[in-house]
Amino acid sequence: VWQQRPIISHLMLTDANVDMERRADGLRNWRLVDPEDRGPGKVRVLTLQAERTKLRFLNEAIELDMMAQATPAETASQPKGKDALPSRLTFDGSYHGERFVAAGFAGSVLSFRESGLSFPLRGHLISGKTRIDVDGMFADIFDPGAIDATVRVAGPSLSRIHPFLAFQPPVSRPYVLEAQIKQGDKAYTFAKLHGKVGDTDIAGEATYDRNAERPVAKVSLRSEVADLADIIFLTGADYRANGSFAHADTGRARARAGVAAAAPKRAAPGKRMRAFDAHLQLQLKKLKAAAVPMLESLRLAADLVDGTLKVTELDLGIAGGHITGALDYDGTVAHASLDARNIRLERFVPTPPSSTTSTGAIRARLRMTGHGDSVTSVLASAKGEVAAIVEGGRISNLVDAKLGLNVGKIIGLKFRGDRDIELTCGAAAFDFNNGIGKSQVVLLETEQTHTDGAGTIDLRERNIDLLLTPQPKNPGFLTLNSSIHVQGPLHKPGFKIEERVPLAPAGIVAPPAAVAAIFRPLLETRQAGGQCAAVLNAQGVQTRAVVVKK
Repeated sequence: VWQQRPIISHLMLTDANVDMERRADGLRNWRLVDPEDRGPGKVRVLTLQAERTKLRFLNEAIELDMMAQATPAETASQPKGKDALPSRLTFDGSYHGERFVAAGFAGSVLSFRESGLSFPLRGHLISGKTRIDVDGMFADIFDPGAIDATVRVAGPSLSRIHPFLAFQPPVSRPYVLEAQIKQGDKAYTFAKLHGKVGDTDIAGEATYDRNAERPVAKVSLRSEVADLADIIFLTGADYRANGSFAHADTGRARARAGVAAAAPKRAAPGKRMRAFDAHLQLQLKKLKAAAVPMLESLRLAADLVDGTLKVTELDLGIAGGHITGALDYDGTVAHASLDARNIRLERFVPTPPSSTTSTGAIRARLRMTGHGDSVTSVLASAKGEVAAIVEGGRISNLVDAKLGLNVGKIIGLKFRGDRDIELTCGAAAFDFNNGIGKSQVVLLETEQTHTDGAGTIDLRERNIDLLLTPQPKNPGFLTLNSSIHVQGPLHKPGFKIEERVPLAPAGIVAPPAAVAAIFRPLLETRQAGGQCAAVLNAQGVQTRAVVVKK
């Protein structure tokens, strides 16, 4: 009272009708002595007991306009098995332009944060098709403050929780999530987190701490069966931005998705990356995607600290094998170091049931750097190398005959039937600079045909331009003395037969020592026969592979 800042420890309203309005400039209709005073609040109410009371509250500064009503609760109207709460609360209004209604049961006395007290609350809030259910202890009816409650959220998209959260989550598929939430001293803990997003089950735990200079989020999630389209929101991306993830929303949405997939130019959130720090651990025991049926699993550990994203652990199960490595991106420069092992050719490139299956184990290595503020700019500036080999497998004899342009053998196999033959070695290496990858080695060796190749991969335009020149080991009378020109989009190139262009052995356009350095990490592993090493050595590439027979 001496400071003219009275504290009301307990305010009781009975049969009251209250109308409180606050303009955006701070003008309040409840200041009677000095109506023009727009300064900070002077009266603090610690607890409130309202009986048969209506309250209309307007705060233009936060775009909140609502009507609240407190009435005695009927025990029969409360959920069975729950302790009866004496007060029924209802709310109807809008927040940042979003309409909402809420209802619930509470203790007879409501508290506000500065009281240091909590009260029980059981109820729900509905905005559009989003519903939030709560059951637990709260410290403030308007500003959550300390919380210890079970919260269940369900809706068509996580993005629709905004503006009821301080940040806007990305667009997601329909979801239902539940967790035990505790908050104290600006830190949230989400325990026993479980639910579904789309068809994906999710479980785990998380924390969100606002005490540091930047908020820090720690999330650990796991799933038994996950769909890529369901979890892509974890990257901040809109699942509809990829044509393979689009579902039947509207034709216009599908059209937008197609354009985005053809030329994704969405800028990376540089400033947003510095707005908070995050630590994510993700384990998906079974991963699937309609557009990439060979996906199998994913284990990921990533850290976002001071605007730099580092994927410290990556293990992607794909086509019977694994892609492992690390990635980092600071909003300007991106680095990628990936290795692929034992990826099965027959699962990565499926063949029709009536065709002879090609088999083999693919090993690959990628080391790449790019810069820019979007995926497009990073790819356009990519610099580094990519190399892959496949050996010890089998390939369709008909496919080999077509590749060798052996028309006579093609006709014969059509009558005699196809079979598989040994795939001695397939090898390719590209050196990238400013998004253009020039071939260092392209070769395919079977027991019947040797094929050399040369060309480019353009990550800027996402297309390939490759010339293949086959050399059948036993050419027939109807063997074409030509080359094959492969050209077009990476996802679906075309080909045509052109005048033969002789190529250097293995299509090598770099010094053999440099080529050897690219392949040596792939060949210095325990292999059954070291066939690719022998083929490359025969072409003048001294790989000096360490070969240990099983």
